[in-house]
Amino acid sequence: MRLFIAFPVPHEPLEALQHALFQRAKIPVRLLHDFHCTVLFLGEIDEQWLPLLCDLFSSFDEPAFEARYASFRFFPSAHSFRAITLSLGPQSTFLSFYRSVASHFASFVSHPSHSYLPHVTLARVNPHHSPTILEHFPSHTTLPPPFVVNSLQLIRSVLFSDGQRYTVLKEAALS
Repeated sequence: MRLFIAFPVPHEPLEALQHALFQRAKIPVRLLHDFHCTVLFLGEIDEQWLPLLCDLFSSFDEPAFEARYASFRFFPSAHSFRAITLSLGPQSTFLSFYRSVASHFASFVSHPSHSYLPHVTLARVNPHHSPTILEHFPSHTTLPPPFVVNSLQLIRSVLFSDGQRYTVLKEAALS
């Protein structure tokens, strides 16, 4: 099973932002609707380990915290990108949270990230359309309001030709 650990984000403000950015301008993008912020990618995990992973999930104890949307990012670069994302902050809070998650689930992590950049993906794009999208992308947009990160999810990702499908396998409240 392809698994990752994430936290949910409020959907309504992001859907309104997508509409403001992309639908009115007829920008050629594939909008995403399963909004989340990946904290830790676990990769392929044998199903036999799922009960242990769920037990670890139940014992994870970190406080809830406030997150803010910081800026738009074009991934991997503004010259030729395949995703439009919103970065999250404050960076020091997220880095501390990432380290706590990575440490707690260390037995399942084969390649920890050394440059964790918290973000929410708004849309996927064909890199060929990058110049057109940048030309029509607004120079100023009001970002969604801050929100409280109050849970962590274990998510299964299944890849299909038209994108990923996500299933939440376990959710744990933050204290």
